[in-house]
Amino acid sequence: MQLYPTTFNQASRCEWVSRHPGVLPPEVSAIRITGWFDPDVFQQAVSDLVVHHESLRTNFPVLDGQRWQRVLPAMRLTVETYNLSHLQAAARDCAIREVFARYLADGFDIEKDVLIRPFLLCLSACDFIAGASIDHGIVDASSIAVMWEDLFDLYSSLASGRPPEKTPAAFQLKDFAAWQRQRISGTFLERLRQFWQQKFTNLPPPIHWDTERPRPERFTFRSRRLKWRAGSSVTSRMKRAANAQGTTVGTVLTAVLAAVVQRSSDQREFLIQGMIANRRQPQLERVVGFLANAVILRIRVPEGRGFVEVLRSVRTSAVEAYAHGELPTALIIPLIGPAKSPSYGIRPQVSHLHRTLRKLRLPSVPQLSLVPFAADSDQTEGSWTYDIVLITQDEGNDIEFALWYNEDVFDIPSIDRLMARFMDVCEQV
Repeated sequence: MQLYPTTFNQASRCEWVSRHPGVLPPEVSAIRITGWFDPDVFQQAVSDLVVHHESLRTNFPVLDGQRWQRVLPAMRLTVETYNLSHLQAAARDCAIREVFARYLADGFDIEKDVLIRPFLLCLSACDFIAGASIDHGIVDASSIAVMWEDLFDLYSSLASGRPPEKTPAAFQLKDFAAWQRQRISGTFLERLRQFWQQKFTNLPPPIHWDTERPRPERFTFRSRRLKWRAGSSVTSRMKRAANAQGTTVGTVLTAVLAAVVQRSSDQREFLIQGMIANRRQPQLERVVGFLANAVILRIRVPEGRGFVEVLRSVRTSAVEAYAHGELPTALIIPLIGPAKSPSYGIRPQVSHLHRTLRKLRLPSVPQLSLVPFAADSDQTEGSWTYDIVLITQDEGNDIEFALWYNEDVFDIPSIDRLMARFMDVCEQV
């Protein structure tokens, strides 16, 4: 076993997790498999996958007061199997939900555990769900897609009797950490830091929401989710607005959120945190690891203007922020400063995470159909460090929305009003 430096964000996240154990749930991702599938071959493919990607056998111990990446030796990673084939449809669906809820609730010891737990649900002789619970310290959304693609590449080779074509990736998570620490240094680091310091000068006060409920004395992480889907007409308007202003659908949706925040608080200036993949360099495209980075937009909603002016203001803020988005989140947050009081989570109270549909490039495996399985479709409770998190996913003709809100900050009437404003702004786009 060898120790390597962490990324900036890994070190920061590990310290946060150590101070707030059990708050952040793991990522649970899954694939539905139909056809002639061999669980024993799948088990071998999983073991080969953790040879290929070192991050999947990495944890984060502390030695002499410093956090490290520890790459464990190659191992046989056991796939826990659940046979649900004897159950009737209703009971089987209930059992599937229970299994996923268990994996979502069961966190990791980031210093000692292997930070991935693969599992397999057998629904019938030709119907399976392959899933994995993974700590966020070793994956992000982009690398989960890479993980599934590489896993079924390995499965396809093994199932056909060919030796696996994949060899351990040349550029691993530990290599990214070393590369990042070398890149984010010197004059480049100072230029990024100066930009963000200027952005965070004279920050606006915390958002005071339109709610009768007083803020809790100490911030809780108890969040509840609302979920809905915008049809083709709303999606088309979003795309037309993006094209007209030379921006993205994600930026249009951030502008919608900004308008809603302003109407729900009467404040015209506030922060919204976004996220970028942070994979611009070719060698980073297929690294499995948490490379994503936060960008924080300082939003100014113009007074007495329509939605187009709000969008232009958000677009300007986004372009500037994304151009300086390589500064790690761990180095941005100290520039903002801590929350004003224990009743707040972190300084940006609002977050928007936009996901463009990234079609899984799963290999063609003879006699098998592979499609993503919505592991969290029934999840309504979670843990977030923000008052509000809006997660949007562009699925082509539709946009899927998930709004997480802190249920100790918002009461039901205030969330109903916020949702009515959201729908009203969407109609104005």
